Amino acid sequence: MKFQNIVSVMAFSAMTLVGCNGHEGHDHEHEHEHEHEHAEEHNHEHEHAEGHEHEGHGHMLQLVAYGQNLEVYAEAHPFEVGEDNDLLLHLTSLKDFKPITDGSLTVILEVGGKKTTAKCAAPEKPGLFAIEITPEKAGKGKLTFQHTSSNGNSTATITDVMVFDDEHEAHEYAEEQEKTTANGVNFPKALSWGVDFSTQPVTKQQIGKVIRTVAQIQPSQGDEVIVSAKADGVVTLAGGTLTEGSSISAGQAICSIDASATANNNLSVQQGQAQAEYNRAKAEYERLKALREDKLVLESEVSAAKAAYESADAALKGLKKNFGAGIQGVKSPRAGYLKQLLVSNGQFVSAGQPVAVITQSKTLRMKAEVQASNYSYLKDICGANIRKVDTGAADAQTWSLEELGGKVVSYGKQTDTTSPLIPVTFEVNNVLEFLPGTFVEMFILTRSTEEKITIPAESVLEEQGNYFVYVQVTPELFEKRQVKIGVTDGKRTEITNGVAVGERVVAHGATLVKLQGATGSVDPHSGHSHAH
Repeated sequence: MKFQNIVSVMAFSAMTLVGCNGHEGHDHEHEHEHEHEHAEEHNHEHEHAEGHEHEGHGHMLQLVAYGQNLEVYAEAHPFEVGEDNDLLLHLTSLKDFKPITDGSLTVILEVGGKKTTAKCAAPEKPGLFAIEITPEKAGKGKLTFQHTSSNGNSTATITDVMVFDDEHEAHEYAEEQEKTTANGVNFPKALSWGVDFSTQPVTKQQIGKVIRTVAQIQPSQGDEVIVSAKADGVVTLAGGTLTEGSSISAGQAICSIDASATANNNLSVQQGQAQAEYNRAKAEYERLKALREDKLVLESEVSAAKAAYESADAALKGLKKNFGAGIQGVKSPRAGYLKQLLVSNGQFVSAGQPVAVITQSKTLRMKAEVQASNYSYLKDICGANIRKVDTGAADAQTWSLEELGGKVVSYGKQTDTTSPLIPVTFEVNNVLEFLPGTFVEMFILTRSTEEKITIPAESVLEEQGNYFVYVQVTPELFEKRQVKIGVTDGKRTEITNGVAVGERVVAHGATLVKLQGATGSVDPHSGHSHAH
């Protein structure tokens, strides 16, 4: 058997690997070494990624297959009829690029209608499945990997697998198929599984003119309410921890206004007058009602007295409710946040003067300003990508307008002498707790029918004015390649030269791959790439 000669077995496992179908691997002395040592062993043993051969056994095939949510990677000896071939398969979930930790794996080799099947009931270690398969027929066929777990089924297939009946031809084929690169970085699965890492395929997509600018966060109309004083008086703020930015409930006290001692609009005098008027109107109404029974007054006189009484009653109740003992209690009319407190203790305010601003901040507006030269593109706006600018990180996350539940509200149709810029307004749900008054970086997108080669913006690294990406040779070997970039929308960047559709590039973790190539070690907290 050739199972013991597969370098990946030694690199990833410091314990006994028991292959499926009853085939066992060899015992290792360091059965209880720590996991962080495994990565060092794996990196050391992966000299084949730089073009080295396995002593005495020639070149290895590097098998790579992708399904909808599955990446399969393995090294294997070339397939020969009647020869056992032990595969150590690395299974990675494309949802998070972490190792698959459960489920069974079935491998089906089909050549000329003849199927050979092998199955492994569970992974030997997280992400690692060991399977032995013995080809039964020579020729060109396909190799299918079927992973089954409680989360569902995933399938990946290699359609051009060769099976030989001659050992010499098999190893010549393996030598021809060997994947190497002169400018490569070995990044083992033991490393990529433990850090924020992913790859993405190079694709073509429609990308038009992108207007890069900044936008100011503003509250949306209807989300704010101004609370005003209803009388002249002296302010006393409510106790507790009521400060700007704090949450506030509907009906919560903000302050009180004492108008009882003011010369003008003295509330005590007003309440006394209202009480006197109420008493007069009530007595007059009751007097006329009694006379009406004896038909000594007209019905119209009784109706007028009743209206005067009800008006006096309402006025008195309103004063008592809002100005008990000559003091107005100022309360929040809605739940939300105290955006601004416009008064202070002891301050005199006049009736109608703003006291506080309450905001709900459910939605926000983002107002950008663009150069007049971009005016012709504004009618074709189809979205925007937004990035916070106060994080200080080069890899700050970027959100699309769609992800924020946003929309384009309007754009200006002219400029004026005070500002040659054109305003463009967007509205978004405040799901990220943007702070009104601050700024965000914005990439305004316009429609286009032209498709261009694009990759994730964070894939692109800049070095002294030149741009580079890491292109996947195998899932453990990446080539550093210089590229030329075009337009970027904050999420994806156009590549005008250097990569082709169908290749895969490192998305998350490009800087970590660069660090591994430079030092041979990776600090998971060392940072990320520049999103151009």
